[in-house]
Amino acid sequence: VMRFEREAQIIGRLDHPNIVRLYRFDEQDGWLYMAMQHIEGTDLGVVLAGYRADQELMDPEDARRIVREICSALDYAHHEGVIHRDVKPANILLDRQGRAYLSDFGLALITEIGTRGEIFGSAHYIAPEQAVSSAKAVPQSDLYAIGVILYEMFTGDVPFKAATPLDIALLHISEPPVPPRQLRPDTNPELETVILKALAKKPEERYPTGAALSDALELALNARSAATLLAPRSA
Repeated sequence: VMRFEREAQIIGRLDHPNIVRLYRFDEQDGWLYMAMQHIEGTDLGVVLAGYRADQELMDPEDARRIVREICSALDYAHHEGVIHRDVKPANILLDRQGRAYLSDFGLALITEIGTRGEIFGSAHYIAPEQAVSSAKAVPQSDLYAIGVILYEMFTGDVPFKAATPLDIALLHISEPPVPPRQLRPDTNPELETVILKALAKKPEERYPTGAALSDALELALNARSAATLLAPRSA
């Protein structure tokens, strides 16, 4: 009950076009409920699974737009003193026009209150410091998760996989990710640099804000487009 009320209070104070809106929360006949904005569409996890099944990758323009919108939502939440702590494709909703919405603040950390650090998060997308203790989560922990999502968008898989969530978390803490170009040789160097910086082990070595990350991604994708335009045509 406390977690439910806490999530409702967190969402209720956030007002951003890329964050799912909460209209009200209450109790009725012993049932707790939240009335939230209905996003007609799907979630990014389903979309990425579809690309993976077809052995295809997401269109770079779609990836650029989704990342920019979610990074904007995260920057806003961080400014309001809220760290999401569970950013993953299943928590990014996409409406029928392709607009992205950040949802599910059930594990959020209110920076002014803190936490005892026993909440884990989703192993495939967890930042190293958060894997040690969720109390150590910082805004760059959410941006690390965006780095994992970028890796998945542009290689078709997450950077770390293992038999158990704990084993996956240990890989996040101790092992460098396989460079994207080893998996997808056509990945341009600028894009690989952005992804690997977002996945740096230390928070201070990552992008300081979502805006900085999405700007870097845009430059990298523009470099790829320019390289394609400048490539000599075959006879």
